[in-house]
Amino acid sequence: MTSLLSSTPSSDAKRQGTQRLSVGFGLGVVLLLAATLRFDGLSEPSLWLDEILHLEMVRTAAAAMAEAPPSEWFGTLPRDRENGPLYYLGQLLALWLVGEPLEAAARLAPALAGLAAVAVLFFVGRRATQSATVGLVAAGLLAVSPLHVVYSREGRPYAAVMLAAALLLLCALDGRRWSRVLVYPLGLATACLGAVAAPVLGTAAALGGLSWLAACWWSWRRDGESLGRAGRSALATGRGHVALAAGLGLLLLPWLFPEVQGIRAVRGEEAREVDHGGDLAITTPWSEQALDRLLASLTVSGLDSGSATAASWVFVVLAVWGAVALLWRRLSAGSRRSGVWVAGFCLLPIGGWLVLLHLYDHWYNVRYTSAGLPAFLVLVAVGLVDPIERLLRVGERLQARFGRVSARERAWRPALTVVLAALVALQLATPGWRAARAEPWQKPDWRGNADLVAALRLPGEPLITRDPWAAVCLGHYLRRLDPDVEVHSADYELARAESLTSRYPRAWVAAAGHRRAAWLEGWLQGLDFVAARPGADFRLFFHSDFTALASAPGRGGALLAVVLAELGLEPGVDELAESELLLGPGWSSSERQPDGLTFRWAASARAELALAAPVDLAERPDEPRTLRLRLRPFPSQNLPPQQVTVTVNGEVVDTLELAPGWQQVTTAPYRSGRALDHVVFTFAWQQAPRDVDPSSGDRRRLAAAFDRVDMGSAASTPEAIPGGATSSGGESTK
Repeated sequence: MTSLLSSTPSSDAKRQGTQRLSVGFGLGVVLLLAATLRFDGLSEPSLWLDEILHLEMVRTAAAAMAEAPPSEWFGTLPRDRENGPLYYLGQLLALWLVGEPLEAAARLAPALAGLAAVAVLFFVGRRATQSATVGLVAAGLLAVSPLHVVYSREGRPYAAVMLAAALLLLCALDGRRWSRVLVYPLGLATACLGAVAAPVLGTAAALGGLSWLAACWWSWRRDGESLGRAGRSALATGRGHVALAAGLGLLLLPWLFPEVQGIRAVRGEEAREVDHGGDLAITTPWSEQALDRLLASLTVSGLDSGSATAASWVFVVLAVWGAVALLWRRLSAGSRRSGVWVAGFCLLPIGGWLVLLHLYDHWYNVRYTSAGLPAFLVLVAVGLVDPIERLLRVGERLQARFGRVSARERAWRPALTVVLAALVALQLATPGWRAARAEPWQKPDWRGNADLVAALRLPGEPLITRDPWAAVCLGHYLRRLDPDVEVHSADYELARAESLTSRYPRAWVAAAGHRRAAWLEGWLQGLDFVAARPGADFRLFFHSDFTALASAPGRGGALLAVVLAELGLEPGVDELAESELLLGPGWSSSERQPDGLTFRWAASARAELALAAPVDLAERPDEPRTLRLRLRPFPSQNLPPQQVTVTVNGEVVDTLELAPGWQQVTTAPYRSGRALDHVVFTFAWQQAPRDVDPSSGDRRRLAAAFDRVDMGSAASTPEAIPGGATSSGGESTK
């Protein structure tokens, strides 16, 4: 390649200086973009299970180190089957430097490692192809890669593992003295990151060993050297040092992690949950779903739930082109050897992890195969820049055939290559950029959920969770608000759940996650539903009598009045455009019509809310109630009239057929006796606005728009909401 800052020396020193400044400016822009994506709002998402567990282990280690002599500090650092002492040392230093907020302290070291990996990948791309353009494109793609951004913003070791993979690849490609010296502490440090780095070390050892053997064979056959002398000569190239350093790291792993075989037991724990009625789906490493997630993670999504798109296959085609260009087209001196290393560092860590997960009977997650991402993006960058350069050379030859090509025009070709490569890379990275801006925030809001529980609970009331990880996450934030709060986990066991609730006259019960066990759901339905949040399907219940709690001493008034007053809500009336706390899953954000009417769309087949009874109705638990709804169905042109089934506290109350336009409908009477009713609306169909109007970009699947939900006595005459007519018994009018 002969693009910007090619290895071909220029006679114009001024032009070289300008090119270096241009490359430096481009790299600075890429690093600024990478830093923004990794550090902006780093402390905003709540900590989640693994981050909290690691943070507690680091705090325990810090307390032990304070009492131990310096010679024993390394031994006090924690280690587990995936994370090593170097990872925990980084967490400890960040905690010491930052302190609060804990979210930023837990994620500082991964964010720094992620930023460093972007810079390292520039040098990897430039060294592999002798082209700074490839380096800039590779660094830019890594800067906006959603997988890299997600793990650079998470308190886990995977960003550091990706950095180690990029550094080992750079040492192998460089081969100079500094790299031969650096590779030994790098191999040791990679091993200390944890067992998650084993495939990276195995890749470096295998490729380095094969390169060393090939160099020995070539020297022996071509130069007639003895095998011993040929081996020493091959070692001096640097790739033999990479093999030795990685091999030493691999030998160190069993000493650092003697209990790594314990990983096999995890599958048994997950299978136990499934046997007990859970719906956890285990993704096996070689399944079609796992391969789809793998492809999506390398291209357009950083979450384990991502799916490959058309853009993903564009990445794959470019990566294949890049590998072919490096291995067979000899883009530069030594490009074939570089191609072997880059392709190997892409495929072998991924394949190694899939094999290990299969051998240990472990489920697949995109974090395990993330180490192949840096080399994959180098191949993509080569596949993007190479055809652009070839097209420009063809254009130059055609121009030369019909006229003379000036030296100035030739001088502009590297700059034009950079501009065109940047434009194509921007278009290619757009889906990843959107995901990188959104996915790091798509985490359960454990801090907000804990604030909700803290605002509702009275002193002495414990929190009981359905599963252990919800107990860890909610307990972490609740204890920061009240150190004396009791948090217990039912561990998915019905007998334990019933035993815990029988101990306390009043208790709060939280369920979260997508592992709904049918037998435990029946127990939850016997409790008073209080609130729901969409993140991790969080639901909050109360045991035993929420109506009695509303007048419990210590509240300074009815609990409902206090909570709803803080929200600006009126008991018995849910203004859906304003409500947040009592809305469950299935709702879109608030919208406003030109005439000022505010509403929310039910954007799912099922939308939930909790509706507080008026004080006078809550005092008469036997009196029948009705719900009055102001809503309009989505204006579909080719579907039957919308039907909505209304379920209250687990029992179907009514099925309503909706006419077009805004309307007020009243459900059939029902009996509750609760201070809060759990209301679920289930719809017959949903449709996206884009399906009706192709010019619309709205892809949401909408069912009906709600303005207001009122609860009242069935004995009273329903009052019409302004702008709508009254109907009852499941019939509706405009």
